Amino acid sequence: PDRMASGSVFRRYEKEPAVASSLPSSQDKGEVDYKHVKGVKSSAFSKNWQTSSGLSALDSALGGGITVGTMLLLVEDSPTRCFEHVLKHCVAQGVQHGHRILVCGEAGRISDEVPSLIENDGEEQVRQKLPTSMTEKDDELRIAWRYKEAIQQQSKLKPQSAGPSYCDRFDISKSRPLSADTRAKYFREVPVMDEDCQDSKSPSSHFPFSRLFDQVKNAVKSEDKLCRVVIPSFGSLSWFSPGRPRQSCENDLLVFAKMLKGMVRKSRAVVMMSVPAWLAETDAGSRLMRISDYVLHLDSLAACDAAVRQQYKDYVAFAHIRKVLRLDCLSAFTPDSLHYLIKLRRRTIQFDRMHAANPE
Repeated sequence: PDRMASGSVFRRYEKEPAVASSLPSSQDKGEVDYKHVKGVKSSAFSKNWQTSSGLSALDSALGGGITVGTMLLLVEDSPTRCFEHVLKHCVAQGVQHGHRILVCGEAGRISDEVPSLIENDGEEQVRQKLPTSMTEKDDELRIAWRYKEAIQQQSKLKPQSAGPSYCDRFDISKSRPLSADTRAKYFREVPVMDEDCQDSKSPSSHFPFSRLFDQVKNAVKSEDKLCRVVIPSFGSLSWFSPGRPRQSCENDLLVFAKMLKGMVRKSRAVVMMSVPAWLAETDAGSRLMRISDYVLHLDSLAACDAAVRQQYKDYVAFAHIRKVLRLDCLSAFTPDSLHYLIKLRRRTIQFDRMHAANPE
């Protein structure tokens, strides 16, 4: 027995020293600070903090929202261009919460067509249920008398001012122009690459996105609140340096994406970028998807055959979840469905779960 007790089999467990981690945990970013940041909440599946994408259906599909310190990749759909609505909702939600918005590249329609907020949507639904005159006869109302009393009591209640919403609803049919004060305080546009790289006609060893990365890094590190980095059409022809081979330009894109991901991991920021569909089909696009934390592939119904378009005639595009974040949790979040249908209604954009077989 003494020999067994002194053997190495019954060695006492000793806690190993902690190793620095690059994961976006709440302890690394300061849990106390995030409790006072508007538009940020704790995840129900892990200890990470999340912010809304501006679309409640997309937040539910991603496990509650976009985790702070991560990068979401959108594969663009053409010609429906639903990815622009997703980017606009991300910008609109950031403006509503007072977050810093940093748009890299051609902002154009992203900044000029920010959807307006739908206010008092619940009160409008209640007002529609109320009859024109509460003194009408019982035979004209034609509903249960208990339900009639409930409507009368509900109409007498004063609307209570609710707290700030995590995810608001926006009207895509109305765009609100950003005031000069809002643009100066929350909004900023950054050019893609240096002017000397754009004017250069010969290959250069200079990294073309060094100034862009420094500007994003300085903007993110100097912010006490959350910063939303939006990059539309990442990897399009405007990101390629003239006079350089395509392989070198694609390598520069991958290096910039890795540097951006490493920088965002330790900061109060989220990144939402979109890539063209032709780039997603290349080897560089596959590597870019592996770098990203979330991947949402949008596919237009216009590219499908007539039978598929007739089957989903009320919709405009598919939305396929290719990758979901799995960090800092024992039981990773698994979406109820990986395939959704996008419908453009008169005022809102709608994500419906697909119950039929995937047409791919």
